[in-house]
Amino acid sequence: MNQDLPSEDQRQAIRVEVCFQIHYRMVLPDQLIDLKDEIVNHRTVDKLVLPPVSIADLQSDLEELEDLEEIRVIHPWIFKMWTSLERRLDYIAQLITRSRDSETDLVQGICKSLSAAGLSFHAREAIEPGTLVYLRVQPPSFPLILVDMVGLVQRCDPMPDQENRWGISVNYNAFNSEDREELISYLFQRQREMSRRKSSYSSPPAI
Repeated sequence: MNQDLPSEDQRQAIRVEVCFQIHYRMVLPDQLIDLKDEIVNHRTVDKLVLPPVSIADLQSDLEELEDLEEIRVIHPWIFKMWTSLERRLDYIAQLITRSRDSETDLVQGICKSLSAAGLSFHAREAIEPGTLVYLRVQPPSFPLILVDMVGLVQRCDPMPDQENRWGISVNYNAFNSEDREELISYLFQRQREMSRRKSSYSSPPAI
């Protein structure tokens, strides 16, 4: 067994503080079965079908970047690969935005903590414990992580220092297994980043 890999207990226990936008909506009873089937059986990113990059489109991109003539001449294959990758990333961003816009009933909140079993977020409305919610989670990371899930609200507490704000705690109820693995990898990456940052702040200055 690889001792460097986290144990299942570590995977279940990890929780990190975060701060990014999250989108959600309440799940109606007649939507639950179909929604859970879709989420469990399909990775979220697989629902985003990228259109092919045509040669004509790539050529138009190259023509727009005449100021990079040196790269074009000296390293033409790097230039083509880079511009092709740029277009693909643009397509991904457009599709994510389009996908978000199509969900007109999604409400925005702020995710404050994230774990392998659940998350917490701040909302401008109270959500009664026991309510099922559809969640769309996209942590700020590269490579891109985009996860849809169903969660069960466990707690809803008014925030004492902010009017019309509630802290919502959710346990995951339906989750694609591959999406879950990507999210757990992000959690450990985030934990390492926070540990390095804390270590750099606490280290004595060099003499």
